[in-house]
Amino acid sequence: MKVSRRKFCLLLSIAPISANASSLVNLEDGSGLFSNGVPSTNHLRSVPKEDTNSVSRIPYMRKGVPKLIHAHTQETLELNRPNTIFEKRRLDYFLRDWRENEVQPIHNKLAAEFFEVCLRADQLGAGKKIWVHSGYRTKATNESLRLKNSNVATNSFHIRGKAIDFSIEGLSSNQVFELARSCSSGGVGGYSSFVHMDTGPRRSWTV
Repeated sequence: MKVSRRKFCLLLSIAPISANASSLVNLEDGSGLFSNGVPSTNHLRSVPKEDTNSVSRIPYMRKGVPKLIHAHTQETLELNRPNTIFEKRRLDYFLRDWRENEVQPIHNKLAAEFFEVCLRADQLGAGKKIWVHSGYRTKATNESLRLKNSNVATNSFHIRGKAIDFSIEGLSSNQVFELARSCSSGGVGGYSSFVHMDTGPRRSWTV
């Protein structure tokens, strides 16, 4: 059967969505997705339709940049094409609530603005390593942290997968804060060891 060029391109564009997970990850040891292996494929679950529509807005990064390092689990993640659905799912898993091991799709607007910061840091000659301090949090995790730290909000955007805390190797917190402010349409908070970004109302603060 002859397939038109338009239909062929359409089939190629949706192929990653329907791919069998077993061909993408070793289900026995979890290797294949992360450089140090993660024994789970929960992050391959479907992403809400309204969020997948804007995956392409995430800026393309050159191969190997940035290298994300989780400050708590020491997991590492390099996204060759963060603007594809499968790579976005890898990001969602990386930014999961590691204490509860629960995954929540990270808001695409947040991912796009976060990678815009990474892109600009790379252009400045920094940004080879991005340390992620916090991504998605369950309500239980957020409440536990709030009881220990008054800076944690009761209705944190982290609970909705709409906030990320990070730092960039080679840049001071103040430099990252200014970069984030130039890229974010939401909230940006500057702390001594990291910067907070969220997709709430536009505002900024330092602690």
